Amino acid sequence: MQRHKIDLQPEGCIELNRKLHKKTKIKQRSTKRLRKLKISSGLFITPGFLGVMLFFLLPFLVIIYYSMVDNPISGNFVFLENFSKIIENGAFQRAVKNTLTFSLVSVPLAVILSLLLAIVLESKLPFRSQFRTFFLSPMMVPVASIVLIWQVLFHYNGTVNEIVMALGGG
Repeated sequence: MQRHKIDLQPEGCIELNRKLHKKTKIKQRSTKRLRKLKISSGLFITPGFLGVMLFFLLPFLVIIYYSMVDNPISGNFVFLENFSKIIENGAFQRAVKNTLTFSLVSVPLAVILSLLLAIVLESKLPFRSQFRTFFLSPMMVPVASIVLIWQVLFHYNGTVNEIVMALGGG
């Protein structure tokens, strides 16, 4: 930041006033640019926002409405009566119990097994490279096979080129 030497003579005051006026113009330009930037960014966000509203919020509100009426066509509001019926239902209680049991068993088990697997993959054990190959090959084989299939299809004498040639393509 530059410091201006203040001169009490009339010429010095006029010069200081000019410098301050230039700075104000720069600030005005930057605020106009910032305003344009805000408007353009808002225009870019609008389609995504409308998509969220259309495909997430609107169905969510419709489901809330359906859960609180007896029949969607007649529209008789029963509010929380539907929820009390569900909670008293034996099948629902069994489903909640099964879901909680599955979650309480599978999540800790998956975390523990993943941690152990990461430790083994990063350890300095003698069979580390074989274990990595054994464990990671199922992840690599589908990708490699897809690459090979595409290479066969699009080879110079491949199936796709033969079809294009048969249809009169070049």
